[in-house]
Amino acid sequence: MPDDPTGPEVRDVRSILCYGDSITRGSDPADDERRFPWGVRWPGVLQCELGEAFHVVEEGLGSRTTVFDDPLLTYRSGLALLAPCLETHAPLDLAVIMLGTNDSSYRWISAAAAADHERLGSAVAAQVRLLLG
Repeated sequence: MPDDPTGPEVRDVRSILCYGDSITRGSDPADDERRFPWGVRWPGVLQCELGEAFHVVEEGLGSRTTVFDDPLLTYRSGLALLAPCLETHAPLDLAVIMLGTNDSSYRWISAAAAADHERLGSAVAAQVRLLLG
């Protein structure tokens, strides 16, 4: 009988979602079409450091912001796309969100944005299992 794909050796692997922008994607700043190799991008380095007991999922998109929509680039609001990513990769043990670099290009950033940033954290907390000892 073939190995059970949901056997203990698979279920014991911890899943980590790395959700971010072009830095998470590993884009080369000199050429947006080029990506650095997996082992150089920070999610890949994390995977190598953590080893086989973890599965690191890279969800990086160039120009992604925390909460802002871009009138020229569609699907860049991190908050708007976070829930589908969490659901797609569920069950997750941990989500690492690395966003904010692109927010500096938006002049309308205000203190109200802090509440939206909290919503990012709440969305993750609702979907991600807590890692316990």
